[in-house]
Amino acid sequence: MAAASDTIVQPPKDRRNTLTIALSARALFDLEAEDQLYREHGLDTYIQHMVETENQVLAKGPAFEFVESALAVNDRLRQLDPTDNELFDIVIVSRNHAQAAVRLINSINHYGLCLERITLAGGTNPTTYLGAWKADLFLSPDENDVRRAIDAGFSAAMVYKYNGEDLPNDQLRIVFDGDAALRTGPIQDREMKSRSFCGAPRCDSGRSAT
Repeated sequence: MAAASDTIVQPPKDRRNTLTIALSARALFDLEAEDQLYREHGLDTYIQHMVETENQVLAKGPAFEFVESALAVNDRLRQLDPTDNELFDIVIVSRNHAQAAVRLINSINHYGLCLERITLAGGTNPTTYLGAWKADLFLSPDENDVRRAIDAGFSAAMVYKYNGEDLPNDQLRIVFDGDAALRTGPIQDREMKSRSFCGAPRCDSGRSAT
């Protein structure tokens, strides 16, 4: 029997000029070792590990620099005009369980990330919650979840681990595929949605606990 989801939420923001980006916990943090533990030893062992290591900060995941840069844009907008709306609203939508929340939140606080919205789907399909958050974009290293999001009508992309030099956290650079961005029509739209956003070699994965 699937566990019920847990949601940590602040009052809704004014979304008229806001881009809501939902991402999995594995996109924000490096949970590959924990994911392997789940696959090899099961859910109970995984949850026990997350509880026992709740004070150990998680390493940065493939979308961490993107999130950090997006939040820096929000900070800059507030500096220019404290009454202005934030441009990016970042939401974590994870397959994780409530018992893992403490470690995730501790890691978020350690890095000083202003993230106030999180849904833990308790082992169920996290993409079913994208509509509730009115997500404009979903990011995950899990290809299956990305495809589910696309099939549900959401823009989604895979993110890959970047092994190059450190990226600046005070700049936000977005690269579009020119052919996909400029061509229009049902076939091209479907092709564009199916393409992956990548910053490094592809890392395939199946069903994940995170």
